[in-house]
Amino acid sequence: MVRAIAALAVACLALPAPAQDLNPKVFRDAPMQKGQWRIDVLEMKAEGSGGAAAPRQMTVCMDSVMEMARQREQNRQPQCSSRLVSDTADEAVVETSCDGQVFRSAIRREGARAFLVEAATSGKGATPFTMKARYTYEGACKGDGAAVTLDKSSPQCRQALAQVAAMDPAKACASAGAQRKTCEEQMRNSRADVEAMCR
Repeated sequence: MVRAIAALAVACLALPAPAQDLNPKVFRDAPMQKGQWRIDVLEMKAEGSGGAAAPRQMTVCMDSVMEMARQREQNRQPQCSSRLVSDTADEAVVETSCDGQVFRSAIRREGARAFLVEAATSGKGATPFTMKARYTYEGACKGDGAAVTLDKSSPQCRQALAQVAAMDPAKACASAGAQRKTCEEQMRNSRADVEAMCR
């Protein structure tokens, strides 16, 4: 669930491939889809979160996020389109439609490399979601370029780390038969993903 909520926050800047040439004026000193961004979540409501609290802060390497998006789109070609509903030096509204779902982000410049984003989903099959967050551009990605990182002492990371620490691939995959090796590998990968995200 932590990863799902983080993905929604990242989606505010990660446009689908057909729209990656959009360059809102509000981002004149910060590349929208490159480098490292700090996201401070001010408000978030996501249906199906089971009441789980959203991470209050995360760091995102947009270079890694966009590479993952490109790889995903090579395997699946959703019908996506994006447009700038409004575009001024101080505010932009971007609307992206994919497979009948609409993701709308209102982006307001707050200062040098700092932006207030209010986003929401709508449309057929969309998971109801609203968010208000502050995005701050911090320059080039640092460290190993992990797509999303959270503070490991946050409640979300403590819970996720405890869950993966308790996972025993051998026991959990014992009844997987011919798929046992694949099952165990997926569990190990899940643990590695959580450990990379929470550090």
